[in-house]
This record gives sequence, C-alpha cells and structure tokens, in this order.
Amino acid sequence: MRSIANIVALAMLAQLPQQSPPTGYRYPEASDRVAAWGVEIKGGDAPFYASADFAGDGLLDTAWILLSETGTGWAVVATASSQQARGWLRLAQGKESPQSIGLATVPPGAHETLCGKRTRTCAPGEQTVLQLRHAALSVFQFEGSASYFWWDETRGSFVQTWISN
Repeated sequence: MRSIANIVALAMLAQLPQQSPPTGYRYPEASDRVAAWGVEIKGGDAPFYASADFAGDGLLDTAWILLSETGTGWAVVATASSQQARGWLRLAQGKESPQSIGLATVPPGAHETLCGKRTRTCAPGEQTVLQLRHAALSVFQFEGSASYFWWDETRGSFVQTWISN
C-alpha cells in the first residue's frame, strides 16, 4: 500500500504546473517525503498539494506548500484560475519544518470557526460559523492548529479563518 501512495505522489510531482514557483522557493521533491509527509495518506493524496474550484468559477485552482531554496522555510501559495494573470497568491509562510504543515480541501457548507467553538474570545464581527459557497483550502499543522482559506468574491482574494488551535 505504501508503495502505491509513493507512486501516486511521484506521478503528481512529475506533473508540476507549468508556472514557475516564486523566487526563492521550489516544488517538493520525492526526497522531501519525510516525517509527516512520509506516512501513507488516505487515498494517496500528497499533503503538500490540494486542488479544487476555490474561486467558484468552474475552473480548477491549485495550492502548494513550496519549500525555501535555502533553509527550512516554506510558503503556501495558490492560484485562482480566473486570476491567473496575478500569478501565485501567497497565503501563509513559516520557518518551521515544512513537513509539519499539510493541505486539504474543504467542502462547501457550514463550518464552525475557532470563535464559534468558544475556545477564545470572539473579535467584534467575527463569524462563529463560516458558510462556504465553494470549496476552501485547509492549511493545518499535523495534530495542531488549522485555518481555512476561502475565496471572497467581493474582495477577489482569499480570506483566512481560524478553525482550530
């Protein structure tokens, strides 16, 4: 089973997008599948890649965890197909091991936010339930916090909402 997941991941890496990563970053390689990225993921999905119609325009959008070409830094970047001219949209970045971070798609519907779970005080106007009209991107720490990045049609950009801490 594990070899099948590795074959799927390698095939996915072989089909990297035509778009070059932002300066200073690179796509994950097979040798980067260590730590949490090395365990078998349900369905063989790579934890550093996600795709769905995030912008709700009927086109496939993609998101990647890209690795710093120097050091251990990483960035989560996404493309919204209808916004291709804008290039990569940087959603998050960090300095910890990139293998501690994962991506997943989130289906449309109602999702309780961190504020709604009453684990902290809500800021004025903060939503307790996030109502997604389209798929969203979950950026999470393995066994840790998670936030959803969802496309706001009015702003024409992704918005971050914390889901767990």
